Amino acid sequence: MSYRSCVPLLLLALVGCASDPAPTAQLELTRRSIDQARTLGGSGAVMQRALDGMDQARHALAAGEYLEASRQAEQAELDARLAEVQALVARTRTEQAEQRQQIRQLRHELGAMP
Repeated sequence: MSYRSCVPLLLLALVGCASDPAPTAQLELTRRSIDQARTLGGSGAVMQRALDGMDQARHALAAGEYLEASRQAEQAELDARLAEVQALVARTRTEQAEQRQQIRQLRHELGAMP
């Protein structure tokens, strides 16, 4: 095979490697992360960032900007997971406060017993 016949093949191989695939799996993973965060009560600025990032990822995907879509979807997934953790921490703190109140009430009742 001559040098001239190898050049087009090399260029074709490079173009094939350079194109990024549509990040459909990442978008699905991000959607599930957002749904999970919502289920657990995720809200606030971090949750909004996740939703905005998902919208930006969808727009980038529609525009054929797969690398940007992937990047936006990954960031949105991380934001959704952070919102999920924040919701779990808030729930735990609420439960702890309720348990402390119950303990105080029981101590008060026990102290009032003859």
